[in-house]
Amino acid sequence: MNDLVHTTDAEIDEHLLDGDPMTLRGVVFQLTGDPALAATRVADVPGMVTPLKALVDPHDIELVRSAAAAYLRAHRDAGAPPVGPGPTERLAHSLALAVGASIPPAAVEFCTEELPIEPIPRRHELRQRPDTWATSTCW
Repeated sequence: MNDLVHTTDAEIDEHLLDGDPMTLRGVVFQLTGDPALAATRVADVPGMVTPLKALVDPHDIELVRSAAAAYLRAHRDAGAPPVGPGPTERLAHSLALAVGASIPPAAVEFCTEELPIEPIPRRHELRQRPDTWATSTCW
């Protein structure tokens, strides 16, 4: 799906079959705020080391894929304009939906930086300019 504008409905549906339902759930909720996505239920499923949270009800999985397809189709039909990250107030809930558990506020801040949601995600302030000689790798 390199060019959404030229993608058919069938291709969108096909590509969404490869998408992780939990990830789609969080992303589409962040973009749309659809309460039906938040109402889907997760359960523990076996993981490699510990249980994982996952959507297990086929109806919930289909609801998530249908919501994602509807969003992509509407976006395609609008000419695929640039998409922002959605409202920051919804981010904690969206992340929780993606992982199946609540996210502590400090982790939400970390995710905001790591997911480049803000235009300038890093908050590090240089306190002192390093000595040029000390940082040089050429002798």
